[in-house]
Amino acid sequence: MLGYGNTVPVTLEEILIHLKAVRRAVQRALLVADMPYGFVSYRRRRRVRNALRLVKEGGAEAINLKADTSEFNS
Repeated sequence: MLGYGNTVPVTLEEILIHLKAVRRAVQRALLVADMPYGFVSYRRRRRVRNALRLVKEGGAEAINLKADTSEFNS
């Protein structure tokens, strides 16, 4: 949790730093990144752009999203 009291304040940039480090070290595991808290409620285009950053810049092979499915209609 990077010294925070919970995971809410963690940013996409902080996740990318750690994701890149894990990508360099992992050889045979599926690398899954969590979308930061609140990022799922963004509009579809921004959600996709953020997910693509985790894949392209961080090397994630899957993205974990936690949201109410009604949020995906916007």
